Amino acid sequence: MNRAFSASLHCNHRDTVISATNAVLQPGNYCGGVHITDKSVVELLPGLYRFLDSPLIVDNHSKILGKYVTLQLSGRKSHLNFTMPQLLI
Repeated sequence: MNRAFSASLHCNHRDTVISATNAVLQPGNYCGGVHITDKSVVELLPGLYRFLDSPLIVDNHSKILGKYVTLQLSGRKSHLNFTMPQLLI
């Protein structure tokens, strides 16, 4: 089923790239993709992360971690791409 996004689903974060660093992401609506790369370590704070027609890509020996995190992918362009040997904790 293909549904249009609700007007209330605005983008809090756009075109997020985290490269070769440690970072903390906040819950919210992500558009344009999230790319975590180059040995980055990213903590997801507790909450709901919506990827609105955008991918979550973790590659090049990067890691994401978090507790009490929900990932919601909406739209045709949304997908997860974990290139080994990444680690999801």
